[in-house]
Amino acid sequence: MNEHQNNPDATTTSVLFGQVRRASASHKVDTNHGLLRNRHFTGQHTVLYLGDLATALLGHLQNAETPTVGETPGFNEQRWSLTTQNGDLHVTITSRPYWGFGLLTAGYLNVIHLQGPKALRNRLVLDVASSLGQRPWEWSRPSRASRFLHRHFPEHDLKSNEIEWQGLADGGRDDLNEAIHGYQTRWEDMRQRADNEEDEALNLAIEDDLHVARKALLEDHTTAVERALARVEGNLILLNPSTNPSSFEPHKTMPSIGNTPPSTNAEVTFVDYAALLEEA
Repeated sequence: MNEHQNNPDATTTSVLFGQVRRASASHKVDTNHGLLRNRHFTGQHTVLYLGDLATALLGHLQNAETPTVGETPGFNEQRWSLTTQNGDLHVTITSRPYWGFGLLTAGYLNVIHLQGPKALRNRLVLDVASSLGQRPWEWSRPSRASRFLHRHFPEHDLKSNEIEWQGLADGGRDDLNEAIHGYQTRWEDMRQRADNEEDEALNLAIEDDLHVARKALLEDHTTAVERALARVEGNLILLNPSTNPSSFEPHKTMPSIGNTPPSTNAEVTFVDYAALLEEA
């Protein structure tokens, strides 16, 4: 399904293809339950090479269910598929070799299906693209990737894939910019001549945090944007205690997939607390 049709808001599914650059034996499949586990799992299992792209994507789904492995890896530990649900967002990731017979990690790609509200897809793609350190739509072997898409996904090509990635990421930036603008407008509506030094200090703090949020957005630092706007909201409430905090409703203009980005050494916890994803 193409995200950029006449009415993109009517589209609920995005299909993305991304280059895998690093992978290690950091995960296992609980073969009794078909669930993804971390490398410390001691039950009956097979090894699964998750890869940097899938790790980043799952790491930004802070409230997701434990991924279900639909295609369990066999001899080829980097050939698999898994699904998970994060609120209204349904995610499927499939790992496939596209050159070199899958002998090298760089010979793999991930096929990513995102189904759900556009704002959530926007935010997830922005988070993933900004945290990887390289553009997932850029390929180790572009000609082989093009051949793979032509053979298995003829409705897609490398250019349309790049446009899809960038369009969703741009949508995420637009959503965050709209949130910043919304807080700016609310502040200007509430702002009155300061009656005392405390009010003036709050106004200065709000102004400073709005500046921090804009600067963070320019750097695609989405977590810093959220933190700055959270401080703005708190100070707006202090500035006008009679304001109902729910009237701000930041989640409507600033969809959040997760509050903490994945780090190199951190584990990612899912709703099913029996399983922890540990990053490669």
